[in-house]
Amino acid sequence: MLNKLFFHIGKKIILKKRFFLFSVVVFLPIFTSFTLIYLKSEKLKKMQKNFNFICQRASKTKWQREAKKTFLKKFKKGDSFCLQSLNCKEEEIGNLKSMISHPAFIHSKNLKKRLNFLEGNILCFKEEEINSNSLLKETIEKQKREVEVDKEDIVKILNSIEGISENKPLMIINSFELTKMRNKSFILDNMGFIKVEFFEKF
Repeated sequence: MLNKLFFHIGKKIILKKRFFLFSVVVFLPIFTSFTLIYLKSEKLKKMQKNFNFICQRASKTKWQREAKKTFLKKFKKGDSFCLQSLNCKEEEIGNLKSMISHPAFIHSKNLKKRLNFLEGNILCFKEEEINSNSLLKETIEKQKREVEVDKEDIVKILNSIEGISENKPLMIINSFELTKMRNKSFILDNMGFIKVEFFEKF
């Protein structure tokens, strides 16, 4: 019965040359099916993309938390840290003491004067500004007076301030002036650094 009905409808369409209507009847279900499949596929792709983004974000957030925790543990504040005064030109001081102890130079005023100067040639700092909150304490320290240094002293100073060691807070140099002298020495002045001490609770 249904076959006859479809045959009759098809016959009328073809005989009356209603090819557009015939095309619509035949291809509309196919087009609709492909459209629905495509939309579903795009939706799945979007869901997959969102899922991957969330996974990456979660992984990055976890890494940031772990990195922050490791960083804070490394520089956490125990007892308040104070940078010790640094003696400069120690090699020259040793040489001068050896020379002055020799009978030929024991009465040399110039050598004694130079030795007296170098023995007071000490790099030291003073606290200028302190800011703190529940997490950390930030101190800005400045050089008290200029000192004469050599290349070895510069390396020692940089390691003392910015080098990493146990129970040492985070310290970053933010200013200094270095003037070269004729005898392979330098005048170090206006050095400043920021000291950040993190509290135990974080």
